[in-house]
Amino acid sequence: ADAEVQWAAVDALTSLGVRAIRPLCQRLASADPAARRRAGWALAGIGRHTARPLCKIVADSTREPSTRQEAAAALGLLQDRRTTRILCRVLGDENSL
Repeated sequence: ADAEVQWAAVDALTSLGVRAIRPLCQRLASADPAARRRAGWALAGIGRHTARPLCKIVADSTREPSTRQEAAAALGLLQDRRTTRILCRVLGDENSL
């Protein structure tokens, strides 16, 4: 039941659109892997407006790898060709995903 409530929250945040981007990006840094995953799904559900903030998170090698991984996964879900370059670039950095 708890998971159902959390997924309902994802749906609600997704419906808020661009207003939810900042808090969801902050949630990507959660210690809870399931919370990070839900935030990533919500961001992907919002669509192309999330590409820029997600790219910034992925490119920031000072962030926790788990945060960058969820941001990269969300970018992949967007299927936006504009994000391919940043995803390829981070594959080669020393703090690689």
